[in-house]
Amino acid sequence: MSAIEPFGLALFWAAVIAVAILVYVILDGFDLGVGILFGTTRDAALRDQMMAAISPFWDGNETWLVVVGASLFGAFPMVYAVFLPAFYIPVLLLLALIFRGVAFEFRYGAGGRALWDWGFFLGSTVAAFVQGAEAAVGVGRDRSGARLRPTRRLLADNEIGGCAARLGVAAHLPARRGCAGGAGDRHHRSLYCARG
Repeated sequence: MSAIEPFGLALFWAAVIAVAILVYVILDGFDLGVGILFGTTRDAALRDQMMAAISPFWDGNETWLVVVGASLFGAFPMVYAVFLPAFYIPVLLLLALIFRGVAFEFRYGAGGRALWDWGFFLGSTVAAFVQGAEAAVGVGRDRSGARLRPTRRLLADNEIGGCAARLGVAAHLPARRGCAGGAGDRHHRSLYCARG
């Protein structure tokens, strides 16, 4: 039995992390988009329909984030040690995802449905915003982790662009899906949302 080369092992874990991030962005992007579009309607029946579309699988999508974190911790501990404390944005992402999950579950069982509807919309929007900022911050740093263009503002231009891109893509996914099989008012509403 031959031993695996360290370089091959690093490539394997990098591929696992890349696939997990891709799957998370696609699958949870749809869920975040539904949450973002949730705030565009006040129709209770449409909101129930939107929740029913994602309720069977939305909870499992965060598992991909756990795979990414555990893989970074196990395979690339130095990257993990530099990446997480450098941002502190993941803490806001975690809080937004927790708030979104609580709102999703409490919407059906607890009172104050309007509050939980607002919480689901807000949690989804903040989570998508933070993911865009995180991606843009990662792109805008050099090897030492320092920003390429130091700024005194909270978000640099590339980070604002990343936030806008993630929000737009997340909202676009469910809107386009609604166009594919929709009929009547739902079809026109989703077409309007997709065209922006």
